[in-house]
Amino acid sequence: DHTTIQANNGSTWSRRLFKSKLFDAALKPTEVIPYYYRALHEHKHEDVTITTIVTSNRFQALARLVEQYQGPISAAVHISSTNTTRRASLLASLHNTYIASPLFARWVDVHLVTDAYDRQFNMWRNVARLYART
Repeated sequence: DHTTIQANNGSTWSRRLFKSKLFDAALKPTEVIPYYYRALHEHKHEDVTITTIVTSNRFQALARLVEQYQGPISAAVHISSTNTTRRASLLASLHNTYIASPLFARWVDVHLVTDAYDRQFNMWRNVARLYART
């Protein structure tokens, strides 16, 4: 995480500093794993990415979105960290959703967010926006 980000005003920030500012108001501890799954398609400059948040009970809704849109999608997926057995089951379910469609692997970047809090929608949205590649 030592790469840099160029701000609109020309200043350069380390990615670590940028993330600390962006997620400063988020409840801690929160773990963000960017590109848990990374789309295989090389996006074009003119592509438009849908950014979305997905909770563990909405994987099928994400799968339907992938089939309908067939374009770049940046999805922040929240999985609670409080129950490790359930977490393993949900990660397996996410993986099954991922491998069920070649379009998923082609178009979707999944960014995993794990914490004990169920309602950090703005933080999750910011994760999807930050890691969108278009």
